[in-house]
Amino acid sequence: MTEGRRVSANDVFAKKRQEMIDYNASPEGQAAWASALEKMDSELRTQSIVTEGQEAGIAGLEISACPYPADTTESRLWIYGYENPPVEDDEDDGAEDDENRDDEEGEL
Repeated sequence: MTEGRRVSANDVFAKKRQEMIDYNASPEGQAAWASALEKMDSELRTQSIVTEGQEAGIAGLEISACPYPADTTESRLWIYGYENPPVEDDEDDGAEDDENRDDEEGEL
């Protein structure tokens, strides 16, 4: 009976790490990274254009101030931002004040 070499967790980790390094260096891995980065860039650009429109609306500019050509994706994103200002995330929604008011009224 031959005893096999026992594989440690460190050996498994090292092998998986090397596989990831090799994949990332391969043409397939490079293409996957390029695609992921392109998608991130697109999402950031979209949010940036919406934010530009929001800031223009807040500043009181006219909708005609849109810097992008009419009937383009960019102009639609800018106008969407202009027409939809950011919503403040208010931690205190006033519900606690209503509860306190009810308590005070009940004590009279």
